[in-house]
Amino acid sequence: MAVFSKSPLSESTLGAMSAIADGIALGINRKQAEDALRVNQQQLKSILGSLRDAVWSISVKKFDIVYLNPAVEIVYHRPISEFLENPNLWWEAIYPPDRARIERIWQSIRAGESVGWDLEYRIALPSGEIRSVRDRAHLVYDAEGQPLRVDSIVTDITQRQQYEAALERERQQLRQIVTHAPVAMAMLDTQMCYLAYSNQWLTDYHLEDFDLIGRSHYEIFPDLSRQWQEIYQRALQGEILSQNEEKFELADGTFRYVRWVVQPWYVSSQRLFPNETLAEGFSSDRLQPGAIDAATIDRNDVEIGGIAIVTQAIDEWVEAREAALESTRLKSQFLANMSHEIRTPMNGVIGMTDLLLKTPLSSQQKDFVKTLQTSGKNLLILINDILDFSKLEAGEMRLEALEFDLNTCLEDAIDSLSIQATAKGIEPIAIVDERVPTALKGDDSRLRQVLMNLVGNAIKFTEDGEVTIRVSRAKDDRSAENSSNGDRSQVMLYFEVIDTGIGIGLEGQNKLFQSFSQVDASTTRKYGGTGLVLV
Repeated sequence: MAVFSKSPLSESTLGAMSAIADGIALGINRKQAEDALRVNQQQLKSILGSLRDAVWSISVKKFDIVYLNPAVEIVYHRPISEFLENPNLWWEAIYPPDRARIERIWQSIRAGESVGWDLEYRIALPSGEIRSVRDRAHLVYDAEGQPLRVDSIVTDITQRQQYEAALERERQQLRQIVTHAPVAMAMLDTQMCYLAYSNQWLTDYHLEDFDLIGRSHYEIFPDLSRQWQEIYQRALQGEILSQNEEKFELADGTFRYVRWVVQPWYVSSQRLFPNETLAEGFSSDRLQPGAIDAATIDRNDVEIGGIAIVTQAIDEWVEAREAALESTRLKSQFLANMSHEIRTPMNGVIGMTDLLLKTPLSSQQKDFVKTLQTSGKNLLILINDILDFSKLEAGEMRLEALEFDLNTCLEDAIDSLSIQATAKGIEPIAIVDERVPTALKGDDSRLRQVLMNLVGNAIKFTEDGEVTIRVSRAKDDRSAENSSNGDRSQVMLYFEVIDTGIGIGLEGQNKLFQSFSQVDASTTRKYGGTGLVLV
């Protein structure tokens, strides 16, 4: 407001004008406040109207409804009009057995002993269905400090309670399953606190006097290594880790052999994963991770709930294995010694047949002596094989590193089998790739022995046709690259023995690298022999 005058204004005029200005300013402020209040009320009404929780305001003195929002219809399944017609309907909707508790709280509020509540009770719907609600209320006072009304928010928690009850049942079932698992097993949450554990867990780790539920794993095992802490963290990230055999040192200095598995377990809005699948996967004779696979669970509805640790003591199994290995070693040692002792007199017998053949003998006698000599040599070959196998089992086999010529080694192997091959009209041949060096260093006697076994087997099962030894560089041999740089210290060769015999079917091929077994017993009766023994 602006006033213009040609002469000075009097004091009375200025006072009147000031009063007018104050009145205008007050009116403007009041209008702004009313507008702001109207906006706030609209915002509050919008917020309360969008809630799915029922909002009440109940008079303390008259015990009637002052305000309610539209969500009352969602929670109580009754139209708002019924509550307006019957102000006590909210009280009548409370399930009768729960009313006494609510009434006591109201009495304490009226007596000034309480300023609100946060409690759960039941309500009855018109259909007769009983639902559970959570009621959070606080007392509002008037300007004089007297109790005016109670504002309350009521939330339907029936579904949550059902889920919690189902979850608790699953937890109890899980604890029962884990408790009686045949292995040492513990389930922990993401904070590494115990949720369940087996009796065997308590026994194996001397924890019989402890109640572990809710306690930290790191509190129970304060000296855990960094390696194990990393294993647990990796499991919490979703990995499954396991070890079939590991040696542990216990607190008393003794050692224990165990196999173990550490894997995550999962929880969703519907249930726990896994429950019985965990224990089923960990049987006493074989330790395997649980059958549940997180990849099969809806990734948007699941999260890691913690980890499961399963260990199984295998001390007896390790001791039995060591005893079996020792028994095998002693047996092999005995066979090696006996084979050596038998070979000495056999050489004498073969030597005597050589001397006999140099004496005057009839043709029949020569045949007898040659048969004896051949049989003796074959027996000596078998004894040498037994000696070699025994050395392998006893861990006494040593490979030599001697210079030799590859062509000579191949010729010796073929010549040793020439009588057997000639008798069947077969002439074994050797083909060496031009890129293969012939001046080598290694154990030529072992190489010759392997080739004789394979070629002899090929001749034995080939009635007509050919037997070929083919030597080439292995496909993954990098020595050819190194040789250009002057490095010729190693070479990897590929040996093939090819024949036109009866061959081995696919089913029989699967047995080649297993412990010795015959593909077909009839072949042994027909052809004889000890097999390839490629284990």
